[in-house]
Amino acid sequence: MAPEARFVVTSTGTFDFTPAFEDTILGIIPSVLFVTVALQRLWLARQPRKVVKGHRPMVKVARNSLCPRKHRWFWVGLIGLYTALQLAILVYWALNTGKLLSSHLRTSTAVVAFLDGLLLLFLSHAEHTRSVRPSTIISVYILFTLLFDCVVARTLWLAGYNFTIAGLLTSTIAIKLFVLTSEVWEKRPILLSQYQNLSPEATSGILARSIFWWLNSLMRTGFARSLTNHDFPRIVTSTNQSNRHALAFSTLWATKYIFLAAVTPRLALATFKYTLPFLITRTTSWTADPSQSDAVGWGLTGAWLLVFLGQAISNGFYYQMTYRFVTAIRGSLCSVIFTKTLDLRSTALEESVAVSLMSTDTDSICQSAATLHELWASPIESATAIFLLYRQLGLAALAPVFVAIIATAGMLQLAQFIGTAKKRWMRGIQTRVDVTASVLASMKVSIQRHLMILVPDERIQIRLLS
Repeated sequence: MAPEARFVVTSTGTFDFTPAFEDTILGIIPSVLFVTVALQRLWLARQPRKVVKGHRPMVKVARNSLCPRKHRWFWVGLIGLYTALQLAILVYWALNTGKLLSSHLRTSTAVVAFLDGLLLLFLSHAEHTRSVRPSTIISVYILFTLLFDCVVARTLWLAGYNFTIAGLLTSTIAIKLFVLTSEVWEKRPILLSQYQNLSPEATSGILARSIFWWLNSLMRTGFARSLTNHDFPRIVTSTNQSNRHALAFSTLWATKYIFLAAVTPRLALATFKYTLPFLITRTTSWTADPSQSDAVGWGLTGAWLLVFLGQAISNGFYYQMTYRFVTAIRGSLCSVIFTKTLDLRSTALEESVAVSLMSTDTDSICQSAATLHELWASPIESATAIFLLYRQLGLAALAPVFVAIIATAGMLQLAQFIGTAKKRWMRGIQTRVDVTASVLASMKVSIQRHLMILVPDERIQIRLLS
């Protein structure tokens, strides 16, 4: 294989990214993905306007005030300058193909990068004016390609003789950094009045939500004083029960979009989790072989950082989406029970029935809903784990499979008695609620009788004293 066609080892034999890797994995693939997703996202232009009119289309404001009108087209020009630099890079690679130490994919990479710049102009305008939160697509694309461009720029500067293209790419990195800062800035100060009361989560960008930055204001308030009902933000619109048609559809169907939102982070979490065995194996082989260069160790260090960082972020997103789903179910069920109870006569059902439905039954459903994604994720993870064990142990990997089958069969046998036992448990709870309510009512009647005797006597004593 030619040195430039390799992905990891360069022509000098050192451990590093090759031009082929940089052009395909770090260049063409992210750009093509962005074009594919961004073209579908342009339907956003048909949505109603979310920001105030007369505001510059590309800029994000500073804190609580609009920027001066003289900066109206500053960020438009910045993105336009970025696109122009991409065009210059494209022309440079087209004119110098074969003259510089680079792969033949450099021109193709420059073409799709230039198309990304053109599409970025239209998408950024649509996202800024038609969305209440910073653009997730643009933020993710610019963040990752910013890191990828740093790798490519490093390679070009280390080449030592093509400073022109290295300088152009470094300039695009600086501009991308400014554009990223603009795109991730929250737009709440310039939103229309009907969108000003949205929850902080609804108006926060992907970066703020990935590290739960939007909770900082609530945390600061909680540290400063005791929280009140007015301190808590509005719930996300998608979890508002008024938008859930629980009386017309089943609970799962009514919350299907919230449920499906946790699928992607759960898959990402499983992917990062099962990347660790390969990293451990590679790290062990590197430490056992002193002849391998330190560059391999630095590469493994970066891989460990990416895996653990990705695992933490995907885990946070997964549990956030899961408990948003649980919250939506709880709100829908409690609202349905409350509405149904108000429609019934006071003598139509026992007093403890609604109370037990509101508490115990709803809690049981929500506890089950929190682990609902494990029904499809666990078989995938188990199959992957068995495959990895089989690669290392052969047929001996089937031993834990038999243990798991026996344990599952035992749990299924025990599950036959859970339904009957839980019914008895629920009846016991209803009986306890009835007894407690009766005792409290009796205490109330006794206190009232005592007060009816005590108050007139005290009133007579006060009159005598006066």
